[in-house]
Amino acid sequence: MRHDHDYWRRPDGALRCQCGAIRGEEGLMAQQNTIVPVTVYSKSNCQACRATIRFLTEREVPFMQADATLPENTAKLKALGHLEAPVVVVARGGESVVSWSGFRPDLLARLVAGTLDDEKAVA
Repeated sequence: MRHDHDYWRRPDGALRCQCGAIRGEEGLMAQQNTIVPVTVYSKSNCQACRATIRFLTEREVPFMQADATLPENTAKLKALGHLEAPVVVVARGGESVVSWSGFRPDLLARLVAGTLDDEKAVA
């Protein structure tokens, strides 16, 4: 289904639409060459998703955004025990160590401050 892309600037400078499209080859290269430990799985028309993305963007926290509605992502999120969007997954060494769902400014603030403890999942 075609839609008009709503691009926003990520902390790394890339312009990206919520659907995952990246505008410009430079943004694509920067995105592919950057290892980002925070991934936000979101859905369109999700207020909590927009609030989470805005929180991270305003504080210049680098993160990747992924579509929570893709079958492979849905399966991954269900395996982590999450049924609502957004889901924030923080990884270290390639493995997810902390994840939560919904807009959680308390946990986002701890993430920004670097005081988020290693926990498998936070409800």
